[in-house]
Amino acid sequence: MTPTISENQHYEYWANYYAGVSIVLRYTASVHVEDFDDAVFWEKTLNHFLPEQKFNFVYYSLSPKGNETTGCEQCLKYKDYLSDRFFICIDSDYRYLLQESDISPSNHIYQTYTYSIENHLCFISKLNAIPEKCTRIADHIFDFEAFLFSYSNAVYEAYIWHLYFLRIGDETSFSKDEFNRIIHLLQVVPDYDIANNGNAIILEMENRCNIKINSLKVPFPDVNIELEKTYFRTLGVTSNNVYLFVRGHNLFDLIVAIGKKNCDKLLDYQKIRLGNNRQAVAQLYTDTIKYEKELMNEIVFGGYGEMEKIEKDLNHIL
Repeated sequence: MTPTISENQHYEYWANYYAGVSIVLRYTASVHVEDFDDAVFWEKTLNHFLPEQKFNFVYYSLSPKGNETTGCEQCLKYKDYLSDRFFICIDSDYRYLLQESDISPSNHIYQTYTYSIENHLCFISKLNAIPEKCTRIADHIFDFEAFLFSYSNAVYEAYIWHLYFLRIGDETSFSKDEFNRIIHLLQVVPDYDIANNGNAIILEMENRCNIKINSLKVPFPDVNIELEKTYFRTLGVTSNNVYLFVRGHNLFDLIVAIGKKNCDKLLDYQKIRLGNNRQAVAQLYTDTIKYEKELMNEIVFGGYGEMEKIEKDLNHIL
């Protein structure tokens, strides 16, 4: 009869196994990440900041029932068994802003400091160049930097209210699901109002946020929201960069949708300029790079606090 082992014994065994793999293969460490896309992000990031080191990436592992399992919760199953030879890299979600003390490089846990890797992939300084990279056509249609500044300012106060309730342990007055519904803006506005730099999207979100804020002010008159702003500013949240802290998939999907529309417009304009030159039109589309692929391919490794925090944390590995 095969002896059964506990869940703790299961994860301790595999933690030791992955640590051993790094020794046998002469890697610096094995790194468990949430899934394949996260492995790509963290591999590029570790290679950038620690170019002399080599890492073995694990993007799924077995549950006690033998199922191939991904995700942050799977990574955290190993937290009591991590070491210099086996550590985890996870999305912060709300963990950083709610100051979960055990999420620390001293515990061999590395985090994004944004909600997820997708927020890093949408960092503001790179976005305006991507449509031109995808189409090889000069782009003057959509200003992503201006849009994300407006996006952040529109959602800022509602987000601070949301964080306040999470910070005090009230997950019903302004829940995560409700906040994510507010920022879910796919297919809400025709063509994402690209002609007006997405202004209709911003107005829609401002309206949703104001309705929610007004519904909170009466039952919670004593909340000092300015004090909350001051507190979360010490953690890096400002009215100009909230896009880095909202649910990453919502942001990423919106930016991809706008980016694709923008590229389509550029290609349409260029197609008109090419007239009846079918060969040139065919080549135009052959040379085009998918917007989402290019967005995921490029990472900005400096110029903002959240990436600088990652760099500082990774120094613990040296």
